[in-house]
Amino acid sequence: MLRSSLLKIFLGLALATPITIHSEPSLRTNERELTLVSSSDQLNEAIQQIIAKRPPVDDFGVVLANIHDFPEELVRIAKSDLKFSDRLQIVSIEKDSLADQLGLKPGDQLLQINSFYISRGQSALKQFAERVEPAVEWEGEITTTIIRDGFGQNHSNAGSGKKG
Repeated sequence: MLRSSLLKIFLGLALATPITIHSEPSLRTNERELTLVSSSDQLNEAIQQIIAKRPPVDDFGVVLANIHDFPEELVRIAKSDLKFSDRLQIVSIEKDSLADQLGLKPGDQLLQINSFYISRGQSALKQFAERVEPAVEWEGEITTTIIRDGFGQNHSNAGSGKKG
């Protein structure tokens, strides 16, 4: 008797309590690019502003950003909703670009391209543009190390016949 009463109370509370389902970030696709999308309209607007202001890395075909690129009021939701950190993360990929051919996706965090480690922090994008981008032979074999969904992965065009 006590057990069925407790069960009825629990079920009553469960039904009265709103359930929030956390949605995973998704991708927006058009004929030219794949873009990271949040459940937050404000965050999506900030991402679109980053993409509009920042050209893709020429030979790689990605737009990169990290947590330092967002206004202070969006930092918390960028961290929780899209897993942004101080690592450079892909927010947009041009279709048929080298990054697309390598199988990279918006939301991937870059750790390494060939033998070049990707810097972290507020100046990560500047260091990428000054140090990594000019040093990588984009027309040759490319191997990237990324974090996707919390796991490290390697992506390469070596042996695939695809050269930049």
